[in-house]
Amino acid sequence: MHKTASLSLSLPLLLSLSSACSLIKVNGKPLGGSSPSATSTEPVSDADSSGGSNGFETGEQYQARRDQESAAEERAAPKAPAGRPEWCDAYVGDSENVDLADFQNLEAPGRDWQLVAIKFAGVMCTVRGEHRELRPKVMALRGPWMKQHGLDESDLEVVVAERKGRGWDRQSYEALGGPVSQIDDASPLQLDVLGPKASMLMRVATVAGCAKQESLLRQIQCAQEPIDAAKAYAEIEHTPKLNIQTRYHLRQFVKSAVEDQARARIELAAKAKEEPGIGKLVAIARAQHEEWATPNATRDKLVGLLATIETATAANKRSAFAGCPAATAAATAVWTDAVRSAQVPKLVPGATNVFETMIEATFRTPEPYLAYQVLKLCAAGTNVEFAPKQDFVGSDIRRRGPRTSMIAAWAAVEHELTFDDRELTMRELLAKVSDGGGARSEFMFAGTIERVAPKDGRFEVSFKPEMAEREECLKDRETDRIERISDGNFHYARECVARGRVKYDKAPGAFLVSPFFAQGLQPGMYLRATAAMPIAATAGAKSSTVTWLFGVPLTR
Repeated sequence: MHKTASLSLSLPLLLSLSSACSLIKVNGKPLGGSSPSATSTEPVSDADSSGGSNGFETGEQYQARRDQESAAEERAAPKAPAGRPEWCDAYVGDSENVDLADFQNLEAPGRDWQLVAIKFAGVMCTVRGEHRELRPKVMALRGPWMKQHGLDESDLEVVVAERKGRGWDRQSYEALGGPVSQIDDASPLQLDVLGPKASMLMRVATVAGCAKQESLLRQIQCAQEPIDAAKAYAEIEHTPKLNIQTRYHLRQFVKSAVEDQARARIELAAKAKEEPGIGKLVAIARAQHEEWATPNATRDKLVGLLATIETATAANKRSAFAGCPAATAAATAVWTDAVRSAQVPKLVPGATNVFETMIEATFRTPEPYLAYQVLKLCAAGTNVEFAPKQDFVGSDIRRRGPRTSMIAAWAAVEHELTFDDRELTMRELLAKVSDGGGARSEFMFAGTIERVAPKDGRFEVSFKPEMAEREECLKDRETDRIERISDGNFHYARECVARGRVKYDKAPGAFLVSPFFAQGLQPGMYLRATAAMPIAATAGAKSSTVTWLFGVPLTR
């Protein structure tokens, strides 16, 4: 009871002392705790303490004071330069000493231009550092340097980010679609197949793929390719969902290809001065671009037909070949005219290269090649027998557009064009760009036609017997000399003991021909053929004048 009474008496006394102490100040600051009526716990100086009835600043006074202090701090802090990129804090920072010496000889050989970009970025981003007054001079140098390297502000951000090990998600060209999606399929042949549907970026990619190659003909091919950097940049800008890193690399890709092509043209011009034969190759290449740029109703129609059928072939749907009857009729007419107008050479008895010779004579312009391709693809798409089992069309006769036509035109002068440099030959040059031809190497046979008759949807060509003599072994015997051992059995060699001359029929056996190539074949013709297709026929075995060629009678 005594202890409780003492505690009860002392508590009011302590509260009274505490309250009194809160009113005592030393140098304007209270010794005790805060007043219950104060809205801030932060004391102020005597000069600012008059606002509160108890000597403390009010909430409004505190906020006003803090605003004044923040404004003073902001005035005292270094100002961020105008145009300071948002990415500065992420990749560069805000402190950089400006040194004009860092920006001298910007294009010196061996200087890493990406490191120069980092230097420029440092000056752009600096807020603290020495000689910041020189920043305008550095920025004046930056403009021409950016133009020199084909950069804009987004590109510069990517360069800086990549040097700092940062980046964006890798994007697939195919997934982006549009003109960009054609880059991965770029090639001279694909450019010819797509024609006006080929994007400028595909042209650029084709140049990038061969401008640096060691192949002289590829360099010539790419040097003639018409590319337009402005159009390529526009295609990049119109690609949706393109992040700035992919955009930067595409832009640099275009810039590099344009520069490579310019160098290739200069190098080729220098080589042509030393070697006239190279100048002729360049002239042939230019002529092919000019030829394909010149309107030609027949060729343009065939190109359109072939493009439609190539699309149908890729789709692999029967309904896609619905237009083939009309296309086949148009192609047949062109094929017939082309074969009849060809400069067909005489057939020397016993010649073994008839197939190749006649192909070279017939496929000398784009029209026969295009017509043949229409006939072949339509036949395949409609399950009609037409062409050789093995495709004989190679790059030396393929004329799908100006680029492939260059190779065919170069191949056509293979035996006519010589170079002053003995180590330079057309055969070696063509070997680096040609894919050759397939069925031309097949065994060729010849005989006088006896009959042409339909069989199983095709036509069977049979030949008249042609009797001849040859020496054969008439009688042989087994020797005691072991020739081989098979499955534990000994096989002994045999030797001829009597020889003599015998008669035999040297005419080839009958073979089947597709309806297209059978038309015009008549009994009595002397036909040269392979197992794949008939090639050429003369009026008789002793005649050298071709009267029938690749399904077309040459005499009317």
